[in-house]
Amino acid sequence: MPESSENNGSVKDIRSARGKRRGRLLTMKPGPLRRVVIFVVAVAVILIVASIFSWLWTETLWFQEMGHVNVYWTPIWASVAVGAAFAFIFFAVLFGNMLLARRLSPRLLPLRSEAEGDVFEFVRRRRWPMWLMLVAALAVSVMLGIGYAAKWETVFLFFGRSGFGYTDPIFHKDASFYVFTLPLWKMLVSFSAIVLFFTFVGTSVVYLFDRAIVPNKSRTISLAPHVKAHLSVILATAMLAKGADYMIQRWSVNLSQNGVVQGASYTDVHARLPVLMVLAVVSVIAAVIFIANIRYRGWKLPAVAIGIMLLMWIFAGKAYPAIVQQVRVVPNEISAESPYIKNNIDS
Repeated sequence: MPESSENNGSVKDIRSARGKRRGRLLTMKPGPLRRVVIFVVAVAVILIVASIFSWLWTETLWFQEMGHVNVYWTPIWASVAVGAAFAFIFFAVLFGNMLLARRLSPRLLPLRSEAEGDVFEFVRRRRWPMWLMLVAALAVSVMLGIGYAAKWETVFLFFGRSGFGYTDPIFHKDASFYVFTLPLWKMLVSFSAIVLFFTFVGTSVVYLFDRAIVPNKSRTISLAPHVKAHLSVILATAMLAKGADYMIQRWSVNLSQNGVVQGASYTDVHARLPVLMVLAVVSVIAAVIFIANIRYRGWKLPAVAIGIMLLMWIFAGKAYPAIVQQVRVVPNEISAESPYIKNNIDS
């Protein structure tokens, strides 16, 4: 007993020493080092702000002299607005799900040494991982916003779109759809995929930190209540986004370059379009399976759904169009492609 109490006392001393050392590093008590750090950071911020202001002011004066100030400021404000909107949406979804995961994480967990799980231990919530996640979410949101700020023209062209007066013979849509609307939809679907990927990863990391996802002795992963439901909803949303991507790929067939001319070819219309529709339907079914799987144990149903999607993408999405091209088109290419060559000429 005395030895154990001495060991406990030494462990507490080590922990307290580590805590004091960590506290000194984080708080940085007043002194010469702190003043130097503050001075260096302040000078760096002032130089950066002054450089940006000087560049903006010089460019503004030049465009003002030419009488085209709006030409200079409109792209800047447009890119800032678009980048800020995408960054805000990304941060709201990512950090909102991480915060929800933090609140759903249980405070009582079964001991790993107990096979039956009848003995529970109280889990203390650690604050620093969440602050770290907040900083990471903000950093990624800013970088993503900067990337999408460069695509402001896609957004503004959509809002200022007008018809061209020509309707395509495949989907019967005005040609302006492929110039103004389709690029924006592609960008939004791509953005949704990025958001859902980072949300799934960030949410899983929070659950791992809070030990809501723990490995068992049987080499399986144990999930706390609500964890499976939360992750299943995110994955179901990702399946719906993938279904939307397949539908957009259908419309993109009119921009295809797989045939002898640019635009939809025989193989695109008779092979790729039906396959993409089937893949879109399968994606929706997979999303429903993810939601339904919340009430069932394990992940067998979602794994089967994803496996079917992959197999259909490989065989139906890749192999089937290649077979149609070789069997139906190549032996009589002029006859098969003539209607689509005419469509290209008419457009």
